Amino acid sequence: MISRRWKSAAALSVAGIVLAACGGGSSMPTTTTTTLPKAKVSHAVPITSTTVTVNGKEVAVPREEYAPGTPIQVDLDKGQQVLIVSNGALPRTLLAPPDARITWTNLSSTPVTVYYVSVGSPGVLGPIPPGGHQTLFPVTGGNISFITSTGYQGLIQVGTMPLPSLPTTTSP
Repeated sequence: MISRRWKSAAALSVAGIVLAACGGGSSMPTTTTTTLPKAKVSHAVPITSTTVTVNGKEVAVPREEYAPGTPIQVDLDKGQQVLIVSNGALPRTLLAPPDARITWTNLSSTPVTVYYVSVGSPGVLGPIPPGGHQTLFPVTGGNISFITSTGYQGLIQVGTMPLPSLPTTTSP
C-alpha cells in the first residue's frame, strides 16, 4: 500500500506539472491544484483467459514474455505489464528488469489516467481508453509509485529483476 507521505508528494508533484504546463504569458499568478483520487482496496483477480471483451470489442490480455501463458499475478509479478481492470490494478507490486518498458493496459470499460512518481519526478499517462495501453520508459532504475484515476495504486521496482538469459546460438 502506498503511504500518505507518497500521496502528498505525488499530489504536490502533479500540481507542479500542471502549474508548469499552465505557466507563462500572464502577469497574474495562477494557482492550480490537482487532487489525486482516494485510494481503494483492489479486488482484482488474475485473468486466465487470453482475451476479454471491453465495450463490445475483443482485446488480447497481455502476458509477460518471461512466463508466456501465465496470467499476471495480483500481488507480486515479474515483468513489464500492469493491467487495469474495473476492480483494481494488477500486480500491486511489479519487479521489472533494468531498462524496462512498462506498459499499462486498460481492460476496464472506462478511460483511466495513471499518475506516477519515478525517481522523484512525477508524470501522467493517459487517459488510456478502454482496451488501450500506454507505455513508460523509465530512464533509471528505482521505484515507480502509481495511482489510477479510479483509485487503484501500485509499485514498480525497476532494476530488481535480472534479465532473462539470451538463447545460445552456434556458429556454422
